[in-house]
Amino acid sequence: MNRLRDLLNGSVTLNSAPDSNPCTWKGVTCDSSNSSVIKISLSGLSLSSPNVLSLLCQIDTLQHVDVSNNHLSSIPNQFFTDCGKNERLKLLNFSLNRLVGPLPTFQGFHGLESLDMSFNYLSGNIGSQLDELVSLKSLSVCTNHFNGSLPTSLGNSMALEELVLSRNHFEGGIPEKMLTYKNLNVIDLSENNLIGYNNLSGTIPADLLSSSNLVSVHLSYNALSGPLPTNISSSLVRLRLGLNSLNGTIPSATLATLQSLTYMELENNRLTGSIPRQLGSCRNLALLDLAQNELSGELPAELGNLANLQVLKLQMKHFSGLIPIQITQLQSLSTLNLSWNYLEGPIPSEISRLKKLTLLNLQGNKLTGSIPTSISSLTYLMEVQLGGNQLSNDIPKMPRNLQIALNLSSNLFKGPIPRSFGDLNNLEVLDLSNNQFSGEIPEFLTKLEVLMQLVLSNNQLSGVIPDFGSLVRVEASGNKDLRNNKAPSNVSYGSSRKRPFLSLSLAFIFSFSPFFLLSCFVSLFYFERAAHYIWLGIWKLSQNQTNAMNRLCNLLNGCVTWNSAPDTNPCTWNGVTCNSTGSSIIKISLSGLSVSSPNFLSLLCQIDTLQHIDLSGNLLSSIPNQFFIDCGKIEGLKLLNFSSNRLVGSLPAFHGFHGLESLDMSFNNLSGNIGLQLAQLDSLKSLNLSTNNFHGFLPTSLRNSMVLRYLVLENNKLTGTMPRELGSCRKLALLNLAQNELNGKLPAELGSLCDLSSLESSKEPLFWTNTNSNHPITELVNAELELEFSRRVNSI
Repeated sequence: MNRLRDLLNGSVTLNSAPDSNPCTWKGVTCDSSNSSVIKISLSGLSLSSPNVLSLLCQIDTLQHVDVSNNHLSSIPNQFFTDCGKNERLKLLNFSLNRLVGPLPTFQGFHGLESLDMSFNYLSGNIGSQLDELVSLKSLSVCTNHFNGSLPTSLGNSMALEELVLSRNHFEGGIPEKMLTYKNLNVIDLSENNLIGYNNLSGTIPADLLSSSNLVSVHLSYNALSGPLPTNISSSLVRLRLGLNSLNGTIPSATLATLQSLTYMELENNRLTGSIPRQLGSCRNLALLDLAQNELSGELPAELGNLANLQVLKLQMKHFSGLIPIQITQLQSLSTLNLSWNYLEGPIPSEISRLKKLTLLNLQGNKLTGSIPTSISSLTYLMEVQLGGNQLSNDIPKMPRNLQIALNLSSNLFKGPIPRSFGDLNNLEVLDLSNNQFSGEIPEFLTKLEVLMQLVLSNNQLSGVIPDFGSLVRVEASGNKDLRNNKAPSNVSYGSSRKRPFLSLSLAFIFSFSPFFLLSCFVSLFYFERAAHYIWLGIWKLSQNQTNAMNRLCNLLNGCVTWNSAPDTNPCTWNGVTCNSTGSSIIKISLSGLSVSSPNFLSLLCQIDTLQHIDLSGNLLSSIPNQFFIDCGKIEGLKLLNFSSNRLVGSLPAFHGFHGLESLDMSFNNLSGNIGLQLAQLDSLKSLNLSTNNFHGFLPTSLRNSMVLRYLVLENNKLTGTMPRELGSCRKLALLNLAQNELNGKLPAELGSLCDLSSLESSKEPLFWTNTNSNHPITELVNAELELEFSRRVNSI
């Protein structure tokens, strides 16, 4: 241990003093008598030299070795020779490093139970390298570059319980030999045919889901076909088979036995038939997603039996008939999406029973009648999508806390724009297009503080368009008596062909990251307008922007990356969006292109009209300082997305960036404290730093973020208590601090966050009313209940 400390400069790394007891060192665990070292963790120490690994194996009492989240690119052969002889070694964790080459051969290691090689650059086939791991229970090699067939030689003892092979390049079918691992309780072969990961094909073996120990199966994002298995274990909790090509019907006889099933995700397949009534027997279901299949028929009333259901997604199918009134019995429901079906009749007035509803999406159906007046009582609602129906009559008062979008487009509404819309001070998108609204555009709409997009096209409005300021995008075309005296660049008006209904649904679900919201609804408008000008053949880009894009194209081998040809209009390239006149580039997406060199980043900043930069899903390990210097000067830059890369080191300092509204640095290897690096981002609305290795206390530098709405810091190593300064973020709507090491009481200052609709501190979100007298956060503080952030919220 002393040699190990010296090799690691241990006085810093291990927080050790000369001649001190190794059992007191940071990351070292001894047995109960302090006579043997049994666990060593060197995680997150930026180690790059593999010399330390062989020295570890001289400690023959070791049971756990964790060297995750470092910069190791290789493992010396001596490590496998020496550590393979240690019969006590149970756990090896090499995840989140930079290992390259084929998977090493593990000779010996007869006691090894858990092996994690995930998030590296390993490649080649997985063959017999793991044959001698006779005690292996857990194997994770996700997010590498392995290819070929799925491995079947995974330890001769057949003790395997958890198998995670997702995000590689495996192909072919699921081998029958996998059925011989009878103890499996987690199977994850998912992710992601769309961006070049696993592409498994063939059918799901009939007995793959039948093991009595099976708890979780994740086969999404592949090319699997054939019917759903009918032999499904009654112990199953999570079934994720979405985004494949599965066909046939949902097996009705099996459903009655799935009493433990909590998550059922079969979306984006080719399933046919109706929803079986037996599905109502799955009383523990919290999430049911059958969207985008070929299912048809009426919605069964038995769905009302799913008392624990929180998310119901049945959109883009062929369902018909009425909305069953029994659905309004689902009092835990937060997301209801029945859009793009053939449902008819009225919206049930009993919908007011759904007190926890945050998303209501019924757009694209044949619904008639009035919007129920009781909708105003749904105080958690953040998004309402009712466009593309045949609704009419008076529009009732909407919940004052509506935030993301109100879409009433393509209906039969008449008369003036309702005065009650002036109370929606938190609303970001309002779409009233393709109706018969008349009269002037009311001035009170200009007072909506956070409104970003207002769509009024194809109505019968008249008069002068009020001044909405430069931050609100106004679409008012198709109103022949409407005038725009100032003609600002953010307003389009005049005559227009009536266009097909354009969905603005953001499908907001709290179990997913909310930080794509801003880019979703803004880019939908810009994409449609830019496509119109490209079709007309107009090329108005400045020479500077054209030259910058050509240099960028050459640097990135653009003919492959962007599907571009020399001297073509950059507005036609994949991932490039221009403004409505085709004169400026406003959005560039290079997502999922496996880009590793950061040299091109500074070139992006020469395009000073950029509003969105999306570099997610690449292999970037650093961002040059010049990027922050140059891009920080672009006042119009609103969105930066560096998520799902391999960035290391501390969080960069963002100097400038005064217009930035959305920053996503999630799913990287960033570490250190979150201090003053974000202090200048005074326009920031969305911040996602989840799934990194940040430590220390929660940042207090966000106390001046008066417009911050979404803050996600989950899955880091943050410690301490929740700072009182968060109470200054008065616009905060979502706060996710799950999977950290926080403790203590909820600060009373959270009681002032009247917009806060979701607090996630473990695996489940908390919802509460927004009235001051009954604010549950205040009630929790008054009762002096302790909040342990490592526990499930519903244990409070």
